[in-house]
This record gives sequence, structure tokens and C-alpha cells, in this order.
Amino acid sequence: MKKVALILLILLISFSVFNGNGIANGWQSLNTQYFTIFYLPGFEEHAKEVLGILESYRPRLEQLTNNRRMHLPVVIDDVGMMSNGFADSLFYRSHLYWYPMAGLGAVEDWMTMVSIHEYAHILHMTNIGDPSKRFPRIMNNLALPNSFAPGWMHEGFAVYVESSFSNYQGRLNDGLYTAYIGARSKEGNLPSIFEATINPQGFHLDGIYTYGSSFIAFLANEYGEEKLAEFFTTHGRGKSSLNKSAVKVYGKPFAELWQDWVAYETDRFSGFFIDGERITKKGGNLNSPVLVSDGANISNLAYQKQRKVKANAYKTYTYHEIILRNLDDQTEEVIVSTTSPFCLPIRTRENKLYYGVREVGAGYANNIEKGFGLTAVLHEKDMITGKNQALFTAEIRAYDVLNDGRILYADARRDGFGSNLYFYHPDGSQELLYVLDYLIEEIAFSDDQIFMTAKEKHRNADIYRFSLADGELTPCTNTPYTEGGLTFAGNKLFFHANYNQVYSIYAYELTTNKVYKMTEGNYATHPAFDQQSNMLYFVGLQSEGFDLYTKEAFYEEVEQPVGLINSRSFYELEEVRAERKSGFSENLKTLVPRVTLPMFAEDDQQTYIGMTMLGQDAIGMMPTYDATIDYGLDDGKLGAEINTELNIIPRLSLDLGYKSRNQRPFRLAGNYNLLNRLAPGINRLSLGVSFNFGEEDGMEIVPKLFTRLSLPGTQIDWQFQMPFESKPRKTEKRRLGYYSNLQLKHNLGKGELLFNAQAIYDPQNTINVFPRIRGYSNVLAEKKGGIFSVGYERPLFSLNKGLGSWALGVYLEDLCGGLFLDTAVAKGNRQISIGAMLDQEMTVTFSGLTLKAAPGIGIGINGEKEPFYYFNIKL
Repeated sequence: MKKVALILLILLISFSVFNGNGIANGWQSLNTQYFTIFYLPGFEEHAKEVLGILESYRPRLEQLTNNRRMHLPVVIDDVGMMSNGFADSLFYRSHLYWYPMAGLGAVEDWMTMVSIHEYAHILHMTNIGDPSKRFPRIMNNLALPNSFAPGWMHEGFAVYVESSFSNYQGRLNDGLYTAYIGARSKEGNLPSIFEATINPQGFHLDGIYTYGSSFIAFLANEYGEEKLAEFFTTHGRGKSSLNKSAVKVYGKPFAELWQDWVAYETDRFSGFFIDGERITKKGGNLNSPVLVSDGANISNLAYQKQRKVKANAYKTYTYHEIILRNLDDQTEEVIVSTTSPFCLPIRTRENKLYYGVREVGAGYANNIEKGFGLTAVLHEKDMITGKNQALFTAEIRAYDVLNDGRILYADARRDGFGSNLYFYHPDGSQELLYVLDYLIEEIAFSDDQIFMTAKEKHRNADIYRFSLADGELTPCTNTPYTEGGLTFAGNKLFFHANYNQVYSIYAYELTTNKVYKMTEGNYATHPAFDQQSNMLYFVGLQSEGFDLYTKEAFYEEVEQPVGLINSRSFYELEEVRAERKSGFSENLKTLVPRVTLPMFAEDDQQTYIGMTMLGQDAIGMMPTYDATIDYGLDDGKLGAEINTELNIIPRLSLDLGYKSRNQRPFRLAGNYNLLNRLAPGINRLSLGVSFNFGEEDGMEIVPKLFTRLSLPGTQIDWQFQMPFESKPRKTEKRRLGYYSNLQLKHNLGKGELLFNAQAIYDPQNTINVFPRIRGYSNVLAEKKGGIFSVGYERPLFSLNKGLGSWALGVYLEDLCGGLFLDTAVAKGNRQISIGAMLDQEMTVTFSGLTLKAAPGIGIGINGEKEPFYYFNIKL
């Protein structure tokens, strides 16, 4: 037990010395009795803002959930251009990514929206029937009934809350969710409650967020908002199931309430339609249509497309493509295919096409992602020669290309609200032009005129005319809604806007400042106007996703809408001062175990009983740890086991462990990420080493190398290990082994080609080194040789919308099958088998927990001509 204490002491010292960037005591915190806000240098103003938001809206959120909690750790993370957040009720913490969301419509203030959203999760999930009750001592945070509600309830409630404070913020006030519900309602294709719970494959927009928020809003409007808190309290007591709690509060089980919602939406959207003719029928995600000239006439339209191919049981390949569509004969070709998601719109200048993709960068102020974050890479494709080159990498939020080849781009400021505006010159140099108090969302250039969509603080985006000479922005629109999708044609600037929560296409006449509406119907975004043919192209929405539409241009002059209320009053908060400011030591308090579980285990020697504790720190330096004390029922001895992971240096993951009953009880493993990219090519490279040591058997050391090559539709992994021992056992040579493993996965047609090759050399190893192949109960008792496997699998039969039962909690989707050939080869010895398998996709849900698995059966014949069969489960 002294050794265990020594390990704990080392861990505590490490925590006191390091933070995620290797700087002593970098993390700071602001503290009140309700919140502890953690942040790194440079983010104190963000931390103060978050504290003010949470303290100001805490009473309203407590009312919505009938719950109050104290000392919630909230961590401000810089993960580059990633806008996100998460709430963890198990270990009681919340993380907020500071980067302001781009591309999501109704976001007057990102920090307010994400703070409220995640805090709503915490108060909902930790409601145990009485705000004054403490969490149970046994099971602790696992014993939270509201944590195990379906995902549509978690996210639906949080989206409802984020949308309930201002008429112009939150996804329920945007128009996209409403349009998607309308599209599915019109087609009679709204999901059942079971489909919404298990989130089946296919296009569902944001799935549980979309369906859940609309359903929760229906309940609040139909039965009263106060019933939500009553339900959380009733269910949180843990005395009744989800449905029985619903009956107590709403008088009906959820399945009936869901049908009421479906009927309501079907009636509400009986007149749903998309204006224009649908010219693509692919669905999925489609974005940024741009007209491309052949020099004389506009004959092509380019657009971004995310294409998904179902290739195996719960295995989908995603292709990020730019497609060029010939408007004369309606044929298409893929001109760009990449492994990186698109993050910027297409721009064209002369014979060049520009686009931006996501990329991973390092050196960001976070522990949760080991210092990694997202940035952007701007590409230029020559449409004549086909040459494609990456121009530069930066946190590009908006851009356009001027006639002289200079690129004007903006990023988001970290030191306050707004953007930095830059020039990227053709020679590769960059120039900072202006520091703006506007957050730039889009830039559009034409004939020496520059227009932008930009946000003032606490407002949605408006359209501005920008002066390059003095950096001034002159407003062209002034509405509480959001505008975007800027494109020029003639003397008009075309854009989309969600006026009155319906996305439509508009035109702004540059000479008269008049605004014209160009589409009717329920959804139209991202216009592209062909002035020669007078045809408007845009993105419309159906239940299966986004597609291109076209219609002849029609102009209806309209007035810009005026807001119902001044939503800025929502953000006029009283200053909240922290009761105290602390350093990194505040994080140590969060290491208190949050989960305590009884333990029961068996091995070849005996049976053990004991207790396991789980925990982690708030900021992510110790993402997880577990400590177990066990008692051997046969030998009557106590045993101990400790395992933890440390993120104390960027790119480096450390795993430490101690298990008293092992021959080599101590374990230390490290993995350093040398390369981490999204782009095609070699995009993963890491070095690792593990140490297992004990007093009698010495030390086993295993250096490791891992690399990955990724191409659209293809992934190749290679791993090499070289285990050796510090001293030989008695009468044996010193151990030195080599293991090399090559694995290929390739989307071939409508299926997946799988190949695996493993070389083995470990002559001094005292245990079996060959894995068991299909068709054999034993492994090769050799120390040198190889394993080879090849197979092809694909979906065989689709159940279309699936087959399942909400009452039973079982849902079936595709039946997949394939062929395989396995072989194990050693000198003078060989095993070989061939066969076929069937896997049935199955989703099982119980008390809000969802498990996706593919149970299967395989049959075949081995090298001894013996038939065999096996069962397996793919998770």
C-alpha cells in the first residue's frame, strides 16, 4: 500500500506543477457559491462574461427545472474554430468552447446561448426530486434518473431553453428546424417516438435536437411550461418509469403524446412547399452553389456536397465533394474530393475556384483536446489546368478574392468581440488591415464594391457596405433577423434571410437600396442568379435533405421587418463579481470521486469482491481515473488497483496504472501525437512506449509507432511494436520481439473491402502470440509467422424505415453480409479458413440508454475441411 500512496503523491505533484500547456499554475478560476469558472491566460474576460450570464439567468433556469445545484465547474476551452459545449452530469462539470458559432442562423450571442444550453442540461439531469437533496452515496451520480432519459428529451429541452429568452436567438427561433419539421410533416414522414429515440441511419438534420425541441415546445404550449419542471421532479425521484411519470404529469404516456405532436405538426404544415423546380434529388447536406462561366456564357454551377455511402453494419463512408453541374445537359462531375469537411463558401475569380476546409492545429488553450483545435485551409483550383493548391492556413471566418488576386479575409478576435481583417497577397505575405468591433460572417466583392454580413454584439448579422479606405461599415439592412448567402449579379446583391422565421431569397438593389423578395414557400437559401437566363438557383429542403432548386426570377418589393421587441434588453446584465479568484488548486477539489460502485470479478485463480471509485478533474488534465480495493475470497488477501490518464503536456497522453496482483504490477504508457490532420494523405503519426515492471520479473518495454494514410473512401493503418525485457528470466535468452500490423478499409461499390496483414516475431515470449482465426478453437503454438485476412462486406437487405417496438426497446435496420478468407502461417504450420457471415443491425434501448450493435452468425470451412460456425456481435 506504500507504493500506492507513492503513486498518488506523484500524481498530485504533477497536477501542482503542470497545466495543459506545460506552464506552472496556468489555470485560474472565478468563484461564486454556484459556479467555478476555469480559464487560461487570455480568457479572463470571457470567464467574467460567462459568470455574469450564468448568475443572471440561474433563477429562470432553476424555475424551468425545479432544481438548484452548487459549485458547478465550468471550463472555458479554446479549441480553435470549433463551436461547441458539453455538460457531464456523471462527473458534474460543463465545458464551453469560446469560438462564436458560424453558419447557425439565430445566434445573437454565442456565449449566452451555449452557457444557457449546457446549464439547462446540468439542472435537468441532476434533478432528483428535491433541490435540497444530496446525491446518493452509493452509485452517486449514476443514480440520476433524468440522466438516463432519451436523447431527444435532453437536447430537446436544452434547445427549448436556449430559444426561450429572446425571440431572435436559439434554434427554435431560426426557421431551419421549423422548415425541416414541415418538410417531413408534409410528406407524412415524421419519425415515431422510437425512431427519434434510437436515431436511425439516414438524414435527420440534427436528429434528437430537431425532433426533441419541437416536441418539448409542443408540450410546453399545450400543457404549460411549468409541467416540464413537474415532470423532471416526478421522474427524478426514481419511483416510476419514464412513461409512468409522463402519465402522472400529462395524463398520457409519451407514445400517445408523441402522436399528438405528429398530428399537430401535420395539420400546421399541410400547406408546406418549396418554391421552384427541384433539379437534384440526392438529399443529404448541400451548400454554396456558385455559377461558373466558361468565358463566354454561364454554363456550369458548382456546389459543395457531403455524400455518405452505407458500406457495412453501422459503417458509413463520408465524401466531401465539390460537384460541377452543366446547366445545358444537366450532367455532373466531381472536381474536388477530400477527407476534410468544407467550412467556407465557394468563390470564383476568372478561371480559379476557391474553397476552404477544416484542418487540425496545435497549441490551443485546452486540456480536453490535448491542445489541439480546428483551423481552416484555403484552397485554389485552376479550372483550366486542374491544379489544386493549398494557399494558406488561418482561422478564416469569411473571405473573398479581389480582382488583383489579393484575398480579403476575417477571423474572430480572442481579446474581445469582433474580427481582425487581413489581406493575403499573391506573394504569400499577409497584412493586418483593421481591428473591428463587428464579427464578420461573410465577405462578397464585385466591381470594387465590398459587402459584408456582420454582427454587432448581441445582434444577428446584418448586411453592410465596407470601405477598404477607412474600414467603415455602413448598414444596408437593420433587422433583428439574420442575413447571409451573399452573391452579386448586375446591380443587385442577392442574399437569404430568416425574416419572420422563414428562410427566403431576397435581392438588394445597390442603386436604390430597395429590397425585393424572390421566393415564396417555406425554405430557400444560398442564391445564385444567372442574369442572362433570368434564372434563380438556390438550396431547398426536403425530408431526405438539401437539394438544388431553380425558378425564373420574380421581384416583389418588400419592407425590411422590424423586431417585435428590442432583444438587446435581454443581454443588459448586471455586473456579477466573483466572490474570490483562485489558481489551479481549485481544480484539485474536483478530483473527489463522483461514482462509487460495488465490484465483483472472477479470474482463473479465484473470485474477488470489492469497491471501485471513479472520478476525473474538471479541466481534463486527468480525463479519468479509477481506484479499486478488492478482497480475494480464496486467499483472504486485499488487493489494490489504480488506473489513470494524464494530459499534462500538449500532444502527449500518459497512462499510469498499478495492480497489486499482477506479476508486473506497475504500468506506465505514453503516446506522443506527432501528426494529426484531416487532409488526405498521411494524417496520423504517433510514437508511444509502455513500461510494465515488477521487482521479480524486471521491466517489459514496448516501443510503438502508428501511422495512418487517409484518402476519400480509403483508410490504411500501420502499427509497429518492438517489445523487449530488461532482464531475461532464468535459463532464457533476453526477450526481443517485433510485431507489424497493416490494415486497409476501402469503400468498394456499395460495400467495404477489408484487408489485414500481421507479421509476428517474438521467440522468447512465454505466452501465445498468434491470435485465433475463424474456424479454429486453438491458436498456432508458434512464435514467428504471420496473419492474413481479406473480406468483403456490404448491406444485403434494407428494412427501409426499420422495424422495431417502443415497448420492447428493440429496433432492426439493415441486414449485412460478406465473405472472408483468414490464414495464419508459421514455418511448417498453417491454418486457413473461408466462409460467409450475416450481421443484423440492431438498436436496443432501456431507460434512455441506447446500444447499437450488430449480432451475427458466420459459417465456413477450415483447412482440415471441417465445417464451422460462430456467433459474434459488432459494436
